[in-house]
Amino acid sequence: MNRKKIVVISMVKNEADVIESFARHVFTFADELIIADHTSGDKTYEILTALKDEGLPIFLSTYRQVELAHAEVMNDLLQRALYEHGADLVLPMDGDEFLVNTENDTPCRAILETLDESQMYCLRWRQYEPRFPHEEEARFLLSRPCRRTRDFVGGQKTIVGAQIAKQAGFCLGQGTHFAYWADGSGQVPTTVAPVVHTAHFHWRSDEQYAAKVATSWINNVAKYSNYTPTANYLKEYYYEMAQGLPIQAENQLKDPEDFDLTPYVTELPLRYSTDVRPKPLRNLMGAAVLMAEAYHNRKVLEQKQTATVVLPYADDVADLERRLTLALAENYPHKEIFILNNALDGVDIALPPELKGQVTVLRDTSTEDTLEQLARLATGEFFQWILPGEKAQPDKLMAMVASISSQDYPLKVICSNGHIVSPDANGRQWTLAMTSNFMMLKPAAWLELILKNGFYPAEGLAAVLMRRAVVEECQWFKGCFLDGTPLPFVMWVVMSRRMAALWPVYACAIFQEPRYEQDAKVWTAADFSRHQLEWQAARAELGA
Repeated sequence: MNRKKIVVISMVKNEADVIESFARHVFTFADELIIADHTSGDKTYEILTALKDEGLPIFLSTYRQVELAHAEVMNDLLQRALYEHGADLVLPMDGDEFLVNTENDTPCRAILETLDESQMYCLRWRQYEPRFPHEEEARFLLSRPCRRTRDFVGGQKTIVGAQIAKQAGFCLGQGTHFAYWADGSGQVPTTVAPVVHTAHFHWRSDEQYAAKVATSWINNVAKYSNYTPTANYLKEYYYEMAQGLPIQAENQLKDPEDFDLTPYVTELPLRYSTDVRPKPLRNLMGAAVLMAEAYHNRKVLEQKQTATVVLPYADDVADLERRLTLALAENYPHKEIFILNNALDGVDIALPPELKGQVTVLRDTSTEDTLEQLARLATGEFFQWILPGEKAQPDKLMAMVASISSQDYPLKVICSNGHIVSPDANGRQWTLAMTSNFMMLKPAAWLELILKNGFYPAEGLAAVLMRRAVVEECQWFKGCFLDGTPLPFVMWVVMSRRMAALWPVYACAIFQEPRYEQDAKVWTAADFSRHQLEWQAARAELGA
């Protein structure tokens, strides 16, 4: 019998006290974990990154909107699991949920292998909580003493077979407790999954629960308003917190029983779960900043300033398709996209009909080259270039337009820093050493900082937003291409030197937060060698 591919999908926020236990336990029964972090203010993202760097098959992304768009994100992750990862079974789970079998000694994986891919299963639910919240906090959660409800409780989770999930109109509901058909024909029927159930650790300590309440109700209001039945139990707790009352949800379990999970699970050593006790005030303040940022972004969107996104193409069709997908996914709505078809082999780029009007393809003619056409046709006040191999987050363009267009200073370019990582064996590091979380620099100092670091920020020009005047003064980067392929460091030098001559004031800015996905491009030896040659040439030219 062929082994099924089992994928867990999850959206998490501020789960640092439990996320390592969750992720490691997932791989006792699943092959991959596709997970979106909803702007956690604790160590959740850091721990997931460490686990990914350890080699675990974790596919990590970030969701930065304020509202709790759980159903929307989970449906997107479901599609990724089915069509990009080839899943046979998908388990939508929260970070505080664990698949267990406490009825016999059959492993969860063996039970999942027996399930029918053409069905959707109801996964029974039981509430658990640690007996001693602050003892052995860095130990695998399921190996600590706990108690649970004596029977299964109301509500359920689901296990989704690929065949039924691929049918037209299949949608997971809010909380992934059920699924429904988009045509309004009702909920998708389910079969009760045999033996296994969800161990739900909803409460793990008073601090954890207060931290959950502090952000979850704000996220809920952002989506549903202050008057909604969805997760309405959080509202009472939220206003109790506002009055300075302690949040004690420990007694949620009715008539609990002490229970030892250790005979039914594997003890898993944890490496990153120290100093993860939740901090409610930090979470609350983080949620408040996101709410204010969403308000500001809405004001910026009302100005309807166009951003021009430029994608040069030479010979790698797959890379162009990937970059185009990223450009289309950027959530700044007032954008125009141009592809510069610089292919020497004469290959035409055929766009799907639905992209006509959204994307314009330019190629050399007898009278104009692609850059001359770009100069004539582009209408953007701001310009973003996404070069081969580059990858940015969907919210990057929105964040940059919101920042550069709202300052009291005449900024000409703005960029984000790289993802903060430890240097590799060769000392290479993908982040700039910044003295503050938002730095304004003169163009000469900006380039010096980049050259000193040895890399340009956050995957090249995809990290930069330029005003139109910069692109025009750089003559649309003529002379920065070799056989149709852009030379990124030559672009950086041309841009910085021209800006230094024209705008010696503080015209450049860098903000600390990275704006590209964790699965950034892995450079080949040839890529790195070419980059280093460009970098050394730039340093020599500038006397660095």
